[in-house]
This record gives sequence, C-alpha cells and structure tokens, in this order.
Amino acid sequence: MNTKIKSLTNLKIIQKTDKNLNDYFIIFNQNGTNEAYFCWEKTIKHGWDEFSKNWMNITRIELEYEPTEKGNKVISIITHNQSVDNFI
Repeated sequence: MNTKIKSLTNLKIIQKTDKNLNDYFIIFNQNGTNEAYFCWEKTIKHGWDEFSKNWMNITRIELEYEPTEKGNKVISIITHNQSVDNFI
C-alpha cells in the first residue's frame, strides 16, 4: 500500500450516490490541479462520521489517501476545520 498525506485549503466537496445507493464524497483540490479524492464510508478507517455530518462547512482538510488506477481513494480523514481536533 502506497499511502500519502495531503492538506487541502482550497477545496470543493460534492456528495454523490453510487449504483448501490451508497453515499460517497468527492473532494476536489482547486489549486490549479486536477486532483480529486474519493471518500466512501466502507474505505475510511478514521474520521467518516464527523466528516459526513460537517462536509458542507469544511474549508480545510488533511487526509491520508492511496493513489489507485481509478483515482485517489481516501483512507483516513486526519483532521479538518470543523473537527473537534485542532487543524494542524
């Protein structure tokens, strides 16, 4: 597994539903790149509950992800500006 950590401060989050009716989120890095990070509840090891409740208000996030052939799959949401932990 080749995981990486990324901090995003200029982001856009969209909520979607897959063909199995599972909610997921796409986090777009809007710093002039084409980076997108995909978040499914079943693949997130840490941070899903708080993230899924506050996603509309998040403006900064730090996440751990794994690059795959289909895109960047989020493994863990380390912290964000709406979390009870302080954003680093």
